[in-house]
Amino acid sequence: WIGIIVLGIILIVIGAICGRAFYSESSDKKENYSQNFDSVDIQNIKVDSGLMNLRVERSQDDIKNIGVNGTNLIKNRLKCEVRNGTLTIEYKKKRLLDFIDTPFLDGGNNIADANITITLPNKEFRKIDIDGGVGTTEIDGIAVAEFDFDGGVGENTLTNLNVSRNADMSLGVGKTSIVQSSFNNSDIDVGVGKFDFSGKLNGDTDIDSGVGSVTMDIDGYKLDYNFGSAGTQKVKVTYKGLDTNYNVTVASDSTLPTATTVTF
Repeated sequence: WIGIIVLGIILIVIGAICGRAFYSESSDKKENYSQNFDSVDIQNIKVDSGLMNLRVERSQDDIKNIGVNGTNLIKNRLKCEVRNGTLTIEYKKKRLLDFIDTPFLDGGNNIADANITITLPNKEFRKIDIDGGVGTTEIDGIAVAEFDFDGGVGENTLTNLNVSRNADMSLGVGKTSIVQSSFNNSDIDVGVGKFDFSGKLNGDTDIDSGVGSVTMDIDGYKLDYNFGSAGTQKVKVTYKGLDTNYNVTVASDSTLPTATTVTF
């Protein structure tokens, strides 16, 4: 039975590689996309990025519209619609063989060549929900009350992100850097990879480092935070400074060695 299972796995891998040779995203017709949406009645944004690189940024101009711009997109894959105050942006998969277009069967290369940039006006949105899929994700200068993020597979860089109510993040596989940001009541599952945070943590923060590593540079004094750890964490704490009192818990369900460095 073991021999049959091993043979089956080998045949699946060979089939996937051969399928990739005969089927490629580059063989599909490509298109660009550009559309503006009136942000007056849009309070929520939901993104399912599939296989692409995503950037969400604040507009540098005093505009009220939300801009969605895409390049190198496979034709008829991108769907954007506004319903009940939510702008949904989905880059859809249509073929069963789409799963072979992953870094694991591409020598680790970045094969997500589709790019989508979402430009938001300078206002706080009620909720932003992002499913990162496969590819890079960049977020810069955004304010939101509720932030849900699934990092998928790839590198994520979040800069000047202001989350006023709560953040729920599952980081998947890859490196995630949150830079000079402010989070409130955060639940973060690091998964497999590296997690770097700099900025302020308000309310209660729970971090499950899995088998990854966590580095945190937090604004605040030692007395501002009740810091706890569990599992196999190695914790180093130094101090910097603001005020008030928050709870930070870093835990690991893994029996593998992990490391956490926290700087206040």
